[in-house]
Amino acid sequence: MAALTLRIEKSDPSPSWIARWFVDGTAVGDAVSITGPQAQAVLDVGKRFLDLFVDRRGRPMADPEYLRAMGRTLFDTWLAPARDHLKPALDAPGPRDLILQTDNPALLDLPWELIEVVRGLPIGCDAGWSLRRASLGQMGSHFGPARPGPLRVLFLASAPIDQHQLDYEREEDLMLRASADVKGEIIAHFAETGGIDELAALVAECRPHVVHLSGHGDVDAQGQGVFAFEDERGRTDVRTADEIAARVFRGNDVRLAFINGCKTSQAAVSGLCRELVAAGVPSALGWAASVADDRATDFTAEFYRRLVRNEPTPAAAAHAREAIRRMGLVGQGEARFQDATFALPRLYGTESAALFDPSARETYSGPRTVYALLGDGIKGLHSGYVGRRREVQRLVPALRQGETTFAVITGIGGTGKSTLATRAANRLQAVGYGVIPVQVKARLTPTEAARDAASRLIGALDEAFLKAGRKDLHALVTDGDIPPGQRLRMAVRGLNELKLVLVLDNFEEALDLETRWIADTDLAGFIEALAMNLTQGSRAIVTCRYLPEGTPTDLPNVLHLPLPEFPGHDYLKFLRRDELVDLRIGRGELTRDLIDRLYGALGGTPGLLAQVRTLLRKADPDSLLEELEGGDPGLLAREREAYCSKILTSRLYDALSPAAQAVARRLALSVLPIPADAAATLADLTEAEVAGPLAEGVAYGLLQRFDEPDLPSLYHPPGASSVPGSPPPSGSPRTR
Repeated sequence: MAALTLRIEKSDPSPSWIARWFVDGTAVGDAVSITGPQAQAVLDVGKRFLDLFVDRRGRPMADPEYLRAMGRTLFDTWLAPARDHLKPALDAPGPRDLILQTDNPALLDLPWELIEVVRGLPIGCDAGWSLRRASLGQMGSHFGPARPGPLRVLFLASAPIDQHQLDYEREEDLMLRASADVKGEIIAHFAETGGIDELAALVAECRPHVVHLSGHGDVDAQGQGVFAFEDERGRTDVRTADEIAARVFRGNDVRLAFINGCKTSQAAVSGLCRELVAAGVPSALGWAASVADDRATDFTAEFYRRLVRNEPTPAAAAHAREAIRRMGLVGQGEARFQDATFALPRLYGTESAALFDPSARETYSGPRTVYALLGDGIKGLHSGYVGRRREVQRLVPALRQGETTFAVITGIGGTGKSTLATRAANRLQAVGYGVIPVQVKARLTPTEAARDAASRLIGALDEAFLKAGRKDLHALVTDGDIPPGQRLRMAVRGLNELKLVLVLDNFEEALDLETRWIADTDLAGFIEALAMNLTQGSRAIVTCRYLPEGTPTDLPNVLHLPLPEFPGHDYLKFLRRDELVDLRIGRGELTRDLIDRLYGALGGTPGLLAQVRTLLRKADPDSLLEELEGGDPGLLAREREAYCSKILTSRLYDALSPAAQAVARRLALSVLPIPADAAATLADLTEAEVAGPLAEGVAYGLLQRFDEPDLPSLYHPPGASSVPGSPPPSGSPRTR
């Protein structure tokens, strides 16, 4: 492999540089001096390129010849003066290295990827070239032989609530699909909290080849590269590259840090990727400016497809750049325009080898993330999951660490209770828990449903005990001389001794709707025993439209997690998971004004959104706007009525006490969620008097409760349409 290295050092007066070329480590030709207007022209290339991504609406589209002209300027400035000496290497067959070494941030951040050695193919998109950036002090780094496979990737998404929300779930889906397509060739694990402490712990435990950080990166006022992690409250926790390197990477054999966020490769005084490489990470890949979510996702998809084939990192990056370059070339009449995003991914480091050795394999016993359906008819998603980040962060770590052993997830029909329970169970499976899925089936009466569930629970527990090799527990739960209720209660002892997660889904079918009491004494006794006595070993997750009466939520091991509707950013992501709806939004047929009005009118409950999303595939936007602005009831009204009928809104409302009904109606007048003292004022009650009606509304799923640490809870109905007797929705956007 021919290795070309361009080393650039500063000179006087500024801006001036001295450049020297090396081929396979040997200096060739004379030093090249870049001064005066020529130096300024080089800096102008960098500025004009980054200007494409600053304060622009839509994509950074440019005339392809405009981009090629930038590449020619760089070629003529740096390569042309040494052309005769470089020609044998430039013309050599097979792969070639091009390493750009300088300590000047502005030069590192030039769009070197636009240079063309082969006409019409930018060098950054040519897999025959390994294009990398490095500081002058990083010459000749050696990192030893590649570690055995399979490829291990640790993924951490950081989405602080006070930052613009990125579509990290799409990246997660891509990695999961990549690992499924090449089963056994890639092991992926996903962090939960978005915090630097968890990342450091998982890097030590998982020993990944790749650490993939998705989130917001930037350059601070001192010119240091920074990444925005999450603190314990979900807010921004900014850490510099030095801190990240010291806390996470130093002393760990990570081969690649992939930082997928805006401005994470901008080479300021100490850019994030540069500093990670300086700290000993062989390679770091990031973006040179803000980038649209979909282009970042498309790049990521192709990049990992190549990595799992054991292509070297630079070649995988080149293929991924070329993929998004082709996607971004569009025509309008005779004119052609190119999305310049393809030249943004920047690779730092001197390492060009593959990330792992496919001929050597080692046994991996650490955590891995695999999302799969649980069985027994429990609904869930193994891909396409959106939102519920804060709920996952509140639920999963507490279950895993044993702070919570019994969790009840509540919310009106369609809020995603079963999907969240499935995801939580999958995360527990990743650390060695077995799963016992039991869905309560609808029967003629709640009593029949509860008795059927109790019977099937005995069978499911027996199967789990046998699988664990516990014949003593098998004998206990199948002993016909012991009443079924007592066998179920005694089974809790066995659950304390094993590492299982019991998922009881659709539990509302076993409750009397008017009282919320469990309709069978055997099942009620088992649930009480789980809540009171399951203190170690196993975990239990119950999903129910409303909170079962008598649930001991005051116990420290019991968690009641009511699900609110999606906030606006998750609502939009949910709609865009449909390819046709996403296309119509991208083309401007479904405007942001319409999308916001729909959210204001219908709320963000996933079950109703799924119906609306189907409607948006073909609906006339003008007709929808007319209905939202007070026209005759049409498609939206029919979808809303069908949904409310399906989730028994009227019956739930009738089950509320008169005081709770009145509070729910008054809260529906508010556009925003409000705290208990404001709800009391609105309902003309004292704060003590309003507490019971608020709790009752939450218990039946007709009021949402929004919780944040150290702040008062906020309350609001899940869309005004869910409260009978409330005024019709206006279609105005709501703010969360």
